[in-house]
Amino acid sequence: MDDLKLYRRNDRKIESLVHTVRIFSEDIVMQFGIEKCATIKLQRGKVKHTEGIVLPDAQVMCGFKEDGYKYLGVLERDQC
Repeated sequence: MDDLKLYRRNDRKIESLVHTVRIFSEDIVMQFGIEKCATIKLQRGKVKHTEGIVLPDAQVMCGFKEDGYKYLGVLERDQC
C-alpha cells in the first residue's frame, strides 16, 4: 500500500479509520508518511473547513488547504 484514500460518513469514523491504518502500518513496519497526508471534508459536494486530525502521538494530520491535489498523478478538484 503506497497511496490510500479513506472515505467515511463523519469525523469520528474517519478518525477511527485513520488510527486503524496507522496501527496497521506500524505493525508491518511501514512508515506512516504524515507529512504527505491531509484531510478534506465534503458536505453536499462542497469543501468545508477542517482543522485536521490529532493522532495519538500528538502529530496532526492537517486539513487540506488548496484548490486541488494530485492522487496517483491525476489532479483532483471539487470543480470542473
